[in-house]
Amino acid sequence: SVISVDGFTLTAVTPGTSTITVTAEGLSDEVEITVSARPVLSSVAISNETELTKDWYVGEARTVQVAYDPADHFNGTNTPAELTSDDEDILAVDGMSLEAVGTAKITVTAGGKSDEISLTVLPFTAPELTVSAETLKGMEDTAIPIPTATATACDGKDLSYEVKVFRGGNGG
Repeated sequence: SVISVDGFTLTAVTPGTSTITVTAEGLSDEVEITVSARPVLSSVAISNETELTKDWYVGEARTVQVAYDPADHFNGTNTPAELTSDDEDILAVDGMSLEAVGTAKITVTAGGKSDEISLTVLPFTAPELTVSAETLKGMEDTAIPIPTATATACDGKDLSYEVKVFRGGNGG
């Protein structure tokens, strides 16, 4: 049977078509019901790979987003995903926190389907700032060498630095 009937509750049993008839006080009505095969999960994918593969530093946390196909039948509520790391010492998946420098592969699995991505955790280095002179002294109408300043961000990128010289005293 395509549909089982228990009082006024109908339960789909198998794919096919069935006619349901309701009768009351000599009157009746019927409806044809088609039961389709349950959709099959085709794939799961890590949908925010671009964000996840940007530079990561120890102590940062990110969230993995999962896409299901077909999305109109599957989601994180009816098909929960499990996230694993091949090296929990580098990348702990409880909250996706980064524990140490290195590379780890994370895998998301749901409904027997999976996707994976390798992520590299970079060392955090303290920013650096170097200035060649602390104060400038000179006489009016005399050339004064401007100090140079270099700055490096914690990710190793060079930061531009602008030196502004203001005249002291009343003229500001």
